[in-house]
Amino acid sequence: MDEIEQMVRQVCAEALGRDDVGPTDDLVDAGLDSSLTIEVITRLQMQYGVDVLDEFFVEPTVAHLARAIQERSLPSTEG
Repeated sequence: MDEIEQMVRQVCAEALGRDDVGPTDDLVDAGLDSSLTIEVITRLQMQYGVDVLDEFFVEPTVAHLARAIQERSLPSTEG
C-alpha cells in the first residue's frame, strides 16, 4: 500500500470509526453514508488539491480513490 492509498484508508477508517477498512472494500457497504462521504471527499480534496467525488460513485474503494488522486495529481506535460 503506497502513501496516498494509506492516507485514503486512514481518512475512511476515521470517518467510519473502524480500523479494518481494506483497499478493495466497498465503502458504502462498510457504512459510509452521504454525509460521511462528503467529509471524506472534502478531507482528501484539502490534502491533495483534487476532487474525486465523481470517482467515488464509479468505484467506492480506497484503492480506486487513491489511483484517481495519483492520476489527477500528476504534473501536466502539456506545454
